[in-house]
Parts: sequence; structure tokens; C-alpha cells
Amino acid sequence: MSLRSLLDRFKAVIHSKLFRARSKKSTSMARTYEFFANRGPAFEPPLVTHDVNSPASQALMVAFYLPQFHRFSENDAWWGNGFTEWHNVARGLPRYENHYQPRIPADLGFYDLSDIDVLKSQAVLAKENGLSAFCFYYYWFNGHRLLEKPLDLFAESDMPIDFCLMWANENWTRTWDGLNNEILIQQDYREEDELEFISDTARYMANTNYLTIADRPVFIIYRASLLPEPRKTLARWRSLWTKELGIEPWLLMAQSFDEVDPRPYGLDGAVEFPPHKICKGLGNLRKRVNLLDENFTGLIRDYEAVVNNSLQQPVPEFPEIKTISPSWDNDARRQSGSTSFYGATPKNYERWANGAIEHAKAHPFAGVPIVFVNAWNEWAEGAYLEPDVHYGHAMLNATKRAVFGMNSDSNTAPLLLLGHDAHRHGSQMLLLHLVKAFKEEFNINVDIVLQQGGALVRDYQRYARTTILNNESLAEHLHALGRPLTDYRAAIANTTVSGNLMPELKQASLHSLCLIHELPTIIRDYNLQSQVKNIAEYADYVVFPAEIVKEGFESFGTSIQGISCVQPQGSYLSVEFNESIRKRFRDALGLKDENPLIINVGFADTRKGFDLFIKIAEKSLIQHPTWHFAWVGKMHSDMQLLANKAFENDAVKQRLHLPGFISGNTDHFSAADAFLLTSREDPYPTVILEALEAGLPIMVFDNCTGLTELARQYGAVLPSFDVKSAVHEIEQLLQQESEAKKQARTHYIHNQCQFNPYCEGLLAHLGIKHQ
Repeated sequence: MSLRSLLDRFKAVIHSKLFRARSKKSTSMARTYEFFANRGPAFEPPLVTHDVNSPASQALMVAFYLPQFHRFSENDAWWGNGFTEWHNVARGLPRYENHYQPRIPADLGFYDLSDIDVLKSQAVLAKENGLSAFCFYYYWFNGHRLLEKPLDLFAESDMPIDFCLMWANENWTRTWDGLNNEILIQQDYREEDELEFISDTARYMANTNYLTIADRPVFIIYRASLLPEPRKTLARWRSLWTKELGIEPWLLMAQSFDEVDPRPYGLDGAVEFPPHKICKGLGNLRKRVNLLDENFTGLIRDYEAVVNNSLQQPVPEFPEIKTISPSWDNDARRQSGSTSFYGATPKNYERWANGAIEHAKAHPFAGVPIVFVNAWNEWAEGAYLEPDVHYGHAMLNATKRAVFGMNSDSNTAPLLLLGHDAHRHGSQMLLLHLVKAFKEEFNINVDIVLQQGGALVRDYQRYARTTILNNESLAEHLHALGRPLTDYRAAIANTTVSGNLMPELKQASLHSLCLIHELPTIIRDYNLQSQVKNIAEYADYVVFPAEIVKEGFESFGTSIQGISCVQPQGSYLSVEFNESIRKRFRDALGLKDENPLIINVGFADTRKGFDLFIKIAEKSLIQHPTWHFAWVGKMHSDMQLLANKAFENDAVKQRLHLPGFISGNTDHFSAADAFLLTSREDPYPTVILEALEAGLPIMVFDNCTGLTELARQYGAVLPSFDVKSAVHEIEQLLQQESEAKKQARTHYIHNQCQFNPYCEGLLAHLGIKHQ
């Protein structure tokens, strides 16, 4: 074959692959577009009417308002005849998977703000959902007004809510960013226009429907730093306004760009203006999403990270009013260079609204709790409360619930618990007691989804609806059961194995927490490296029971994107020493009072060190003819051969006991005199906590468990897999035992390792308050 033929074939293959790739992207874009252009799973109809005149309102809620949606001569000249903001809105396209475009209005349609009936409908809708005022953008350019018609219609009419002004004092440009690129109309701050500006703004502030705080009207300046000698100018204007109005107005600044402190300008306070300020320091998710537009160069911010950043901002020394935003996405204006929030769902927005209101109540402005919203109707920036086709009234409903302190549907929605199977092992037993505690102690409904079944399924079903995935996605599985994934409050994934479900939880914007129980050997043996990567990338919280588990997880080179912490789990079984139980159990084994009993509890396999336990028992029983050993738990078939060989020695056969798994009781702890954990790798064995509560001294091998330091304090840490040292340490512990030491161990568990506080901590991470 000639070189030319090879090149032609190579080009054909490349072109074919590119065509298939582009075709796949086009299909994905079409599906994404179709999904958001229709009613979605989080769609909500209007809430039942609430008595908005009741004193239940927790804060004054003010929404920024864009008066762009009508024709005027300047827009016709700059953009073409008939242009309104709706022309921009119609340009929005999904640039990546799950990018919420297009944005289509619902109840109010593609309205015209030159129609007074539209304005009245907006005001009624806003009032019914807890808003107190609209903050109109005010446009004044050297004595020339723009977009004044909707504002004047509103001010001249009898409306159910108030209004105020924010002067958008920057240039109008063709790129919609206020910078000096292709200016359409310029802001010059001419001295000869000053009195006319004061007079024009004062007539609005004198309106009976103008927003006042402590009887003083509120006026906001978008970019105070652009004013000539801003401190002197603003002081002069304050004096002129006070003289004209007969009362001094509140003068506030928007925290835009890098301007946050009002004090250098002599202003009374600041109003946040997201996405400014609160997105600072947050990463760009562009490389973590599946791009549908190969030319996309914009910024994608994680909405939950934005909310967290906002609510965790330190309280400044000056008065500051928080602003929330139901979303942000200026694709309609900036297209492939846009900035958007990923995961801006009604549920996440409601969390932000609740947090901002709590902040406002704790830090009121002039004695009044106030929260601003960006915005009521910024459709081309994806920031609006008005009903849309996809979510319906969900954003308004969330606002209403937050303002009036109403119970959110999400507060009664179930919690989703995810497990890999239902076999009777440590993490699965933890899952059982988690759901039991959530249901009985915290009054929280729970659904359980397992990837495989097992003996514990019936136990799980006593407390929660429990189902098993069957070669389907989590979303498909739950949707078939009549409860979509988006209907859950949050999800807790138990064990690293569930990491394969993390991307789905993130895609559904479901707040997630993952419990990690595995050390590196298990992760490698079961090929869980991809699950580790998913958890690190997609989980909101990653909780480890001990530092050694965290270090092992991080040893795989993953950078945890969410919040990680070490939170030791509590003991879910109550183990109380009982003398009569001790006697009965020991009698069944043929033990006398002078016979020390050393036990271990768990599934007898190599990882749990059953072979090491046998070796220690064999050596001990030769040296100490009064000692007895017992392993409580089921046995792996390979280990049975090892036990049978040990039993060939009569001394071992008489004093090594294998009672098997004992369901539903903890009698063996009362019967024992010491606990020997021989595990080669055991992240956080709760049997150690149970042994301590019974007052037993505990022994573990060094660097094999997350409870090494606890064993050092209340027993002994053995050199790794050293049988001879183990025999010596058991001898020392038995000789040094005292009633005071037993009581100290029990006291520690009762005061430091209770299960309910552990559960409460997990719920707190997810922002869930129990009843």
C-alpha cells in the first residue's frame, strides 16, 4: 500500500471518529436541551396561599429587578428593531452535560414590562411568596435616563410591595460587562447634572411605596469607586438628599468586583452582589464536566461551594446585608465564555435562603433583618425567581418557606442510605444501627438501597424500605419505585464500595456523605481504586473513623474535593458486665473462677488474624495451663483446617473454644478477662469498644487498626504479629488488672463513645436538624 493510500486511510479514520464524536456531542446537547426545556423531576406547583400579613415573616426579602423587557429607541438603534432582553435569553445553549439551558418562562410568559398588568402580576406573585420589595436598577447617564418606563409605571401605581433603587452607574457596553470595550453610552458624572440627578432620585425616595428602614429610605450605588472623589461626592449628595427629603437616606454600596468595604466612601453599609466576592477562591469545574461545546472557555462554579462560601464568610466590622441567588448563568449574553453555577437546584437554594435569614436575624441592619436576592428576573443571567418551565414555582416556594419559617418538604423527605451488601460484617452492622437510630432516636425516615443482598436484608426492612439494585442506575431504580433521586434530603454512602454511585448523587445535586471503613489492602484486593477516585471527586463530605484510615485513603493520590474529617464512630451495642451471665457462659465452657479467658470476636479469616490467634493460644496454653482462649464468630473454611490441626494437641483442644457466631447478645464479654484483637488490618473495630465497655483490657498489633492509641491507654499495643510478645503482654495485663481499671474503661465508653452523638454529627454535616 502506498504512502498516499495510508495517509488517505488515516484521514478517513480520523474524520470518521471526529464525526462520531461530534454526532455524540450533538445528541447529548439535544437531550440536555430537551430535558431542561420541559418539566423536570424537581418541578413544583405554587404552594397553598400563606397569610403574608401575619407576623411570621422572619426577614425583609428584597429582590433586584431588571427593567429591560420592553422596547425602547436606544435598543432598537444598538441591537436592531424590536430588541428586548428576551432576544438574549433565547440564545442560551447547554455547553456541558447538565448545563441548565434553555431558560423558558412559565406563568408570566415572555412578558412586556411596558404593560402595567404584567407589573401588577409580578408584584402580587412576589408578595404571595414572601418578598417585601423590588430593587429596580436605575439608569442615569449624564442627565439621560434609560429603562425608566417600568419603574415609573410601578411607582405611579398602587402595588402590594415596596420598591427601592440601585444606581447601575457604569458604562453600557456591547459585551454587557460595564468595561470600556465598545461603549454604547458613557457615564461621565458631570458637575452640571448633579442637582438634576439628586432631584430625580429624590422623587422616587419620597414615594409612599419606597422601601424604608427605620423610616429612612434606602439607596444603593453599584460601583461607588467610579465616582469622582467618592467620599466627598457622596457626603455632598447625602446632604442634598437630606435637605430635599427632610430625612437622611441610608446610602449603601453593592459589593461588586473587589470593592467590599463601604467605610472608605463614607457609606452606611454594603449589600452583597453574587457572584461577586463569594466566588473568590473557588475552582473551575470545566475539566470535570463533559463538554458539549468544544469552544467553551467559561467558568463553572459548584453552587454548593458557593453557598458554603457565602454562609461561612466572616462577619465584617461594618454593616453588611447578605444576598442570595437562585442561580447564575450568563450564557445567553456571553455564550461560550460564560460563567455558570453547577447544581443550582431549588433544594440547594433553599438551604442558602435559610442560612442567610438566620444570619440576618443575628446581624440585622438598623435593627431589621434583611436579605437581598439576585434577582427577580435576570433571565439572561440565569438569576430569577419567576416561575419557569423546568422547575415551575420551586424557587418561589423555597423563598416562601424560608421567609415564613415554613416546614420544607425536604425536611420530611427521607434520607437515602447506600450499602454494598447485607452480609453480617462490621460496616453492614453499622448501617443497620445507623438506620435504627435515625428512625427511632431522630425521627427521620430512611430508604436503603443495596448493590447486593445478604442475611441482614430482613433486619434492614424492619426500619426502612430496603431494595437491591439490579443492573440499573440508582436514578432508574428509585424512579421505578416512585421516588426520584431528587426527592431525597441527602445520601449517606456506607463504605468505599458505594463510591461507584457518587457521580449520580452529584448529578442529582443530592448532598452526599461517604463513610470510609477500608484500609489500603482491602481497597487494592477488591479493586476499589476507581471508587476512591469517585468519592474524592464527588462526595460533599468524606468521614473517616480514624487518622490511619484517612492516610490510607489519601495514599492513592486522590485529592478530596469536598470536606473531609476524622469522626470516630460510637458503640451501637450496650455491653454491661453481668456476674450471673459470666458464670453461666463460663460454666458452659467448663471454666472455673481461676481460669482466665482471652477472647476475640469476628469473622475468622486471615485478615482478622485467626491464624495468629491460634498460634498465640497454642504457645500460651503450653506455658499457662489455667488459661483458656475463645474465638466468637463464624469461620472461613480455610481456617477450619487450621483449627482442626491445632486440636490435635489435647491441651489446646480442651482449652481453645470456638462457639461460633452468637446472635443478639454480648455474653462473651462478661465471661472474658481480656480481649485480644489479632487483625492484620482492621480500621475501627467496634468490638474493641464493646470490650472496653465490659471493662476488659484490650490488645492490638501495632499499625494494624485505628484504635492503637486507645489500646495503648487501656491495654497494650503488641509488636506486629509477634506471638512471643503477645503471650508476655497477656500475662502482664492479667497480673496488673484492678477494679479501678475496669471502671475507667467503662467510664470512657459511656462518656466518649456513645452512638447517638456520632449519628447527630453525621446529620449535622448534611445540614439535617432532627426533631
